[in-house]
Amino acid sequence: MAYPKAHWLAGLLLSATLMADGNAGGTLAGGRSIELIGSQTDAVHIWKGNALVTNLNILDKRVYTVAHRDAIQLIPPRTIDKSRRSMAGVQGEDWVVCDQMSGAILENVTVHGCAIRSRASPLQGIFGADGLFANLRLVGNRIQTAGEHFIVINGLLSGEISGNTLQAVDGKVPVIHLYPARIGGNLAEEGMVYILDFAAEGAGKPRLQYGKLALGNNRLLGIPGKQTADIVDDRFGIPAQHQLVSVGLKRFRYYAFMDRFSNLTFGEYRRQNGGRDFAQLKVWLEQRVAEYSSSKRIVADTLPSIPAQDERRTHVLPILRKALSKAINSHALDHVSLSNFPETPVRTFAAKQLAIQYGEVQPLEVPDNLQRGRCRQAVLKYLLSADQFVRFTHK
Repeated sequence: MAYPKAHWLAGLLLSATLMADGNAGGTLAGGRSIELIGSQTDAVHIWKGNALVTNLNILDKRVYTVAHRDAIQLIPPRTIDKSRRSMAGVQGEDWVVCDQMSGAILENVTVHGCAIRSRASPLQGIFGADGLFANLRLVGNRIQTAGEHFIVINGLLSGEISGNTLQAVDGKVPVIHLYPARIGGNLAEEGMVYILDFAAEGAGKPRLQYGKLALGNNRLLGIPGKQTADIVDDRFGIPAQHQLVSVGLKRFRYYAFMDRFSNLTFGEYRRQNGGRDFAQLKVWLEQRVAEYSSSKRIVADTLPSIPAQDERRTHVLPILRKALSKAINSHALDHVSLSNFPETPVRTFAAKQLAIQYGEVQPLEVPDNLQRGRCRQAVLKYLLSADQFVRFTHK
């Protein structure tokens, strides 16, 4: 099969001896080997479109249990409006329309003939969690990992997944998973917002949709009596493991949302909806900072306690504290658009709130016991009002 010439290389290799950028011509290839060592997290980042990554050997011999380490991670690039300038920086910055956390699209990427091995640890194979992916081709790759995530893509609009080989470790059956796009991630237990389908917005805007994919000949090794790897296409529903703490949107007006998100200043956001949205952001930040600082939940018996070395305390807490200082307790950034806002917690939380306003919220399933109901309330209370909980919950 012939692959189109890539115009940009969209990879960052974390190996000390292999570095590449857009000047390299767009193709990362040639039987190179990358071994992850020390505290390295990811091997390759694909962060620009029209890229071809082929014939790489990625090896991870380390033994660990931590999550969020990827062999190949797909990261949609920021969309920039070059005709405008932001006042976020001293000399102005490019005006950001969106990034991977708010629905940016990565287009025309091919990952072909790569070998990924992590027999002792849960390295994720080919992983795309945030944003959308169009014409993504994952062909002829071989993946073996002790984790559960061999190929996992959220927000796959179109493309091909074929000829890949997944090799089991310790009898765990590898599966290829496809999920809907999500807005804003889930930094600090504020809930997730999934886009289940898209509206036709007209005015010359191409309609986004989760289209039919080219699938086939994905082989499975190491499982007696089973030779074909399953592809679980769950792009039209909230993932089962996140059902309790997620909001699903149908007929999502992607372009209208993007226009609002990239033009609404933080000062305007403070005042919209009678100040309710800002108030919810503020209470979420304040309560999560209090909980992560003390390892104690404000309301007992809702969410699990937080161990001392948990990443929410070591990595997320400082980010939340900075957001409180820079955004909540100061008006210095009121003139900045939400899309250009420098504090990630503020930007992603506001993106979720706006997204809910530009889609049709799907009914929430009734939790099957009181504890699960308390858990849902403890998470989604920041994104949904009490009235919305009543209106959106199945009777």
